[in-house]
Amino acid sequence: MAGVAPEVATRLAELAGVLAHPGDRDSGTVLRLTHEWDELVNRARTLPGFERFLLRPKADRLVKELGDRTVVVLNAASTRCDALIVSGNGVEVVPLPVTPDEVVAATETTRGPAHRALPEVLPWLWEKVARPVLDALSPPQGSPLWWCPTGSFTLLPVHAAGTGDDGVHHRVVSSYTSTVTALVRAIGQPRRPGGAAVFVGVDHPPGSDLAVLSAVPQEESSFKNSVRRRLDEFLGARATKDAVRTAAASAAVLHLACHARPSPEHPRDSGLELWDGRLTISELADGLTTSPDLVYLSACHSAASGPKLPDEAFSIAAAFLTSGSRNVIGTLWDVGDREAATVASDFYEVLHRSGDPARAPRRGGPVARAVPQATGGLGSLRAHG
Repeated sequence: MAGVAPEVATRLAELAGVLAHPGDRDSGTVLRLTHEWDELVNRARTLPGFERFLLRPKADRLVKELGDRTVVVLNAASTRCDALIVSGNGVEVVPLPVTPDEVVAATETTRGPAHRALPEVLPWLWEKVARPVLDALSPPQGSPLWWCPTGSFTLLPVHAAGTGDDGVHHRVVSSYTSTVTALVRAIGQPRRPGGAAVFVGVDHPPGSDLAVLSAVPQEESSFKNSVRRRLDEFLGARATKDAVRTAAASAAVLHLACHARPSPEHPRDSGLELWDGRLTISELADGLTTSPDLVYLSACHSAASGPKLPDEAFSIAAAFLTSGSRNVIGTLWDVGDREAATVASDFYEVLHRSGDPARAPRRGGPVARAVPQATGGLGSLRAHG
């Protein structure tokens, strides 16, 4: 819009910032600014090509823009569960042989340690959810597939479902998206061929009671040896909230090695523990209008939604994906410091052989394929985008 009506675009950006954080402005001022916002949005919709500005895209348009990609939306209603297979052929509904209460019970199991939860949950998840979908799809082996879980399904590792003989990672290359719209937006996001590779490392925020992440230097070394572009590093005191947000706005690749803290009661307050405090999901969502091509979140729970509000796509990974990142990697559970560094090293080694991640194909690219190779197909790590 900036190229068509720059004054409208500029004022909308100003109003968005003010209305998101009204501060001590009185209610009359906020009401006046809200009316101005509405008038500008209506004005924008009179411009050619902007008729549906800030409106939800129509379903037929979303299907068209997916191209040859397939998204599986997992939905738990009040009395039944279904998978909606969304592709260029339209939408196909696959009833799932599981009740909403059984899905909730499975999520309770996953709240324990991953090494105990996975052996119990993954075979069940395969028989009740993933296998019926893949049997209905019959995709060629190794095809890319995007999972879009909703509700309680967001807390389950569908990508890792399976038994010893068969499973999701045997059949397809899995990625996740928080919404179909977010995936479509990421597809159309321009690449950043000149952007930097940015590494952010905070082993121990000042004054915190968090454990020291002694393997951060190992992750840094793996990252430096694998990227093929200009490198910017924000370590220790340099890794402030403002610095990271500024770097993320122009980076092509972003790797964050730090602690993350979930906030179950207020999911938007979950975030990354940086040198000068927590960079929350809310701050990420409000501050990022564009996002790196690849974001690697080497931090606990970075891809997990809050159990209190599973219907809302609130996770650190989702914030980057919604901002336009084509590939986001995060974790569902706690992950050991050294294990995280080992997986990151293996991931970048695989990716290095595949080429520059920022130039990866938009469909089933090397990022999604590198994740199961680095983790052995199982575990809490998952790719988005």
